[in-house]
Amino acid sequence: MFDISENYRRSAKIEAIMKHITEAINSNKKCVVFSHFHPMILLLEHDLELNNINFLVHYFIIFQNPHSLLENRRRNARGRKNNANPAI
Repeated sequence: MFDISENYRRSAKIEAIMKHITEAINSNKKCVVFSHFHPMILLLEHDLELNNINFLVHYFIIFQNPHSLLENRRRNARGRKNNANPAI
């Protein structure tokens, strides 16, 4: 398993986010950080822990509309019928 604390160096992105978080804390405000890139959240969590900053992480998954999933399946099935004898 990967140990994030080993050889950790703060990236420019984390540096920029931490600057905004620190400014919010110093102004007695709260902030919300969104990211769809899970490893970035893990790096940010590590940095927040190193700086003894309280935080809450909420993970959620956005599912595609069920109707569009069905339509994609139909499209794929039609494509397979049209290519019944693909070249191997």
